[in-house]
Amino acid sequence: MGVITQNNFTLKVKVGCSQQKIENFGNDRYLVKVTSTNHTEINQELKEMFSHYFGVPTPRIKIVSGIDENDKKIRIER
Repeated sequence: MGVITQNNFTLKVKVGCSQQKIENFGNDRYLVKVTSTNHTEINQELKEMFSHYFGVPTPRIKIVSGIDENDKKIRIER
């Protein structure tokens, strides 16, 4: 489980992977591997992964930029 040091995170998303994985590169930057290839499914998969990773409810995770891109910024609302 990850530790929330702030509520904004920068993600580099790799799509179509064989399994899900979250890799932290420090300074609240993450490489996230997802199995989905459709942006709607990717975004939902990201929310579910980070919900589990940080132990917060999925509705608290918001994508603030990059909704249709592989570089995204998310926020965890408190």
